[in-house]
Parts: sequence; C-alpha cells; structure tokens
Amino acid sequence: SVQQGLEQVARDAARKLGPKLSVAMVMADARTGDILGEVGSADFFDASRSGWIDMTKVVRSPGSTLKPFIYGLAFEQGLVAQEMIIEDSPADFGGY
Repeated sequence: SVQQGLEQVARDAARKLGPKLSVAMVMADARTGDILGEVGSADFFDASRSGWIDMTKVVRSPGSTLKPFIYGLAFEQGLVAQEMIIEDSPADFGGY
C-alpha cells in the first residue's frame, strides 16, 4: 500500500540521516488535493528522534517551507546562480 511504502521510505531516510533527526512526509494527489498517505515520524518509539511527535500536525516555524520560494525568487531575480553554494545552517541575528 501507499502508506506502507511511505513508512518504509521514512525509516530508510531516518537511518541515513543519523540520530536526533526527524522524518515526516505527506503524499497528496496533485489533481484533487486528496491526502494519499502521511508519516508523522520514522519511528513512534524512537526517543532520540522524539518519534511520538507527529511532525505533519505539530505547529512549526514556516522557515523551511518558505525556503524553496525564497530561493526561486533569488534565482529569478539573478541574485544567486545555480552553481552557488548557499549555507543552510542555524544563525543568530541579535537573538532572533
């Protein structure tokens, strides 16, 4: 089933990413918007990944969701080129 496939992909990705990282995904039908499957974490019982938290439903910062759009605008406006390496790491701007 689609759900079982997503769960396996999440488990495999979590193993490759290493400890303390979460994996969550939602698969939707692009034509109808119907949700076909979702995985809130790679392993509910994995405390090192806070597996009991359903990352598809918990309120989170929109930062990572906005990145593809921000990068797309930067490419469109010629501010960055495809060959550029953009560091994506935590930063502190005066406490923010």
